[in-house]
Amino acid sequence: MRRFLPLLALLIAFVPTAEAATLNEDIVVTGQRPAAPGANVWYEDGFAQFPALGPQFAKGLVIWNHPVATNGQGVAVATVPAIGGMAALGWDVIRLQRNPRLPAAWENRLAEVRESLTQEVAQARALGYQRIILAGQGFGGALALEAAKTIDGLYAVIALAPNTGDGLASIDRTWSQLREAQATRIVVLFPAGDQQVPQARGAGARDLLNARAGLPFLLVDEDSGVHGNDGADSMAFGTYATCMDYFLAPDAAPHAGAFHCGVDEVPAALARMGAKPHGGEAWFGYSTRGLETYLELPAGGAVSPVLYGWGYGAEGLGKPAVKSFESRKAGAGFTFDLNKDLTVRGLKGDGELRLTVDLPDGTRSAVVMHRLPGNS
Repeated sequence: MRRFLPLLALLIAFVPTAEAATLNEDIVVTGQRPAAPGANVWYEDGFAQFPALGPQFAKGLVIWNHPVATNGQGVAVATVPAIGGMAALGWDVIRLQRNPRLPAAWENRLAEVRESLTQEVAQARALGYQRIILAGQGFGGALALEAAKTIDGLYAVIALAPNTGDGLASIDRTWSQLREAQATRIVVLFPAGDQQVPQARGAGARDLLNARAGLPFLLVDEDSGVHGNDGADSMAFGTYATCMDYFLAPDAAPHAGAFHCGVDEVPAALARMGAKPHGGEAWFGYSTRGLETYLELPAGGAVSPVLYGWGYGAEGLGKPAVKSFESRKAGAGFTFDLNKDLTVRGLKGDGELRLTVDLPDGTRSAVVMHRLPGNS
């Protein structure tokens, strides 16, 4: 048990004694269920740095389904950073691991995985998890969507570049999955240049999801700037990863239809930072690292002071805040110092406000911000 022992002791207190012997062997309690010899599927904890909080304290449970790596060893493919951000923000995360010796055909893998996911969801509900999300990338994304067709009452499904590994048939399967997935919210990514499914799917998926009355969905399509079957691992997905956190938040109530990042989540993002517009020019955007960013310039064309705010970011590790900074003109733009090492440069033009900052590691973070309505 090692590091899971204190957590196990805590959780046992909430489990009826008669069931303790059975439930304590489950991944959602112990953090790891060792694979039996020859097992085709098993579960492991998602992130060692984020031990399970348990059903009484976690926002919910995310069950991750990995993609198939080029060497066939999908069990070793790291969970995408966006799911790590969810773990940092209070979701418990576990991984369904598939034996790489399983038969390659979609149908052969699906039956056992779907049965296992069904049992795991039932077990998690019995323990008290109120919100359960099936998630996955590539082949794992398709497995999550497919299992959601027969598991009712799921809080959400997250499918990142889903495919079933059988060419054009994968597209037809995706359409069926999007029509029938039983979840209260759906997140799906169709990146440009997907090596597994080169055909564009974003527009067709949007039509299918819009046709499902009452369903909120977050669709990241080929025009998003996210590229490749593993695009969810890139910084380009950071904006959408952070936006996804707001879309899936337990206290959120997204409207039916498409969730528009940079618009629909802004009130919640500002509230999280503690940012309250004071009548100046208010702007919002996401940095190239997925950090939600707020800036307010004084009304009437003045440059100083500015209000600058930030949130948790794509990996959920930021400390939301908003502060006032003295700024100064710099050519056609302005600058202000976050501290002695970090200087923000700003430039307005063409209806946008651009901020850049050089970071201590030698890289640069940038954000394109858009004006918030209702401000001077």
